[in-house]
Amino acid sequence: MTEGDILQCRLSSHLITDSKLDSAEKVANWMGAIQAQDYGQAKYAIGCRTSNLRNADIEKAIIYKKIVRIWALRGTLHILAAADVYWILSAVTPVLLSRYQPQFKRLGLADEDFTRIHKCIVQLLQGGKQLTRKELFAGLEQNDISTAGLRGALLLYKAGWLGMICLGPQRGKQDTYTLLEEWLPKPPPITRDEALIKLIQVYLQSHGPATLQDFIAWSGLSITESRAGFEQIRETFTKIELNGQPYWMTSNCPANDKSSSGIHLLAGFDEYLLGYKDRTLILDAVNAGKVILQNGIFKPTIIKNGKVIGTWNRVINKNKLNITTELFDKTDQQTDLSAEIERYTSFMNLS
Repeated sequence: MTEGDILQCRLSSHLITDSKLDSAEKVANWMGAIQAQDYGQAKYAIGCRTSNLRNADIEKAIIYKKIVRIWALRGTLHILAAADVYWILSAVTPVLLSRYQPQFKRLGLADEDFTRIHKCIVQLLQGGKQLTRKELFAGLEQNDISTAGLRGALLLYKAGWLGMICLGPQRGKQDTYTLLEEWLPKPPPITRDEALIKLIQVYLQSHGPATLQDFIAWSGLSITESRAGFEQIRETFTKIELNGQPYWMTSNCPANDKSSSGIHLLAGFDEYLLGYKDRTLILDAVNAGKVILQNGIFKPTIIKNGKVIGTWNRVINKNKLNITTELFDKTDQQTDLSAEIERYTSFMNLS
């Protein structure tokens, strides 16, 4: 396989080309997890992978509990399909608790402290309550639980990793928090080993061709257990090599399918770029600093034939949309973006 073939396969795996899925739930289920620390960008990361969904449809999927926003892979906020929340947490939570234990210790948060804190969180949210961060923190402070500095955020993270809380529908522009088991009843569990294998399978289905190192970076899981998991799935996926590096993919990846080429506007933090350790196939090193900022922000990107050729930004003023672009190479300055801009305009239901 050539680099171009791998990019064609990835565009297809990511549902960026020719997606026929018609719901946010189906996209989230296919992708496994969609980075969602920026909710607005996450909504378009879903929308651009469907045939006709709009911004409001993604919000309805949250309200109707089809998708859930929760801290998951690498401890960061993601959108997951409702059916996937508990098994994904079972795969990643043990690693997160171990990794963040030194921070908990520095802040003086022992296990017995968390027992009391979590009991208080349940009391504050039980009965279907949806509280903003300010309201939830105020309730904790009234019970002599400090949320100062990083403590408040870490308390929320751990409660999320343990499957206690998730984010509910926004109230205005503010996130709300609610009890996960009230929001989403717990299904019969699967073992952690089963969850690990399932996570690898979902990743390769939606991100392949990809390497073991790519999966480790995406999932945040350890090298040892990830390598062991890959050994178990090797018979069900196809292995290819590029420059001596093994990649794994599904057997039906449409290499050389030219319908997978073309121009695409992708959201900031889109999985197409974020979901790999090695991004050099997609983004030339000379332009990486223009896309991935020092503060960890991934800007919205313009993709041409699978490679990043620029960035874009949107400003909405009085229901009017203005999109600005920065194309890296002079040879791309005449690239026609009108169809993709119209697609985004339609997604936002703007003019």
